[in-house]
Amino acid sequence: MCISTGEAALSGTIVYCGRQHHSVHGLVHVLGYQNTAVNLADGANAMLLHLPTRQLTPRDFLSAGRAGDLPCTTWSPP
Repeated sequence: MCISTGEAALSGTIVYCGRQHHSVHGLVHVLGYQNTAVNLADGANAMLLHLPTRQLTPRDFLSAGRAGDLPCTTWSPP
């Protein structure tokens, strides 16, 4: 599902797809994606996750940062 710009080991991928009812936006579609990435390149590296869509902006993403697991039960769409 994702690719890296340099050599990397990607493992433990978890994907969540679902629908949620949002109090302002109504029915929204939710995609959760988590994995473990180890950079095996000599320098900087990036992971790319292709999401084909008609309209998607940075405000449609929720960053989990480096907090570890992000339980779906505490996540709500923006």
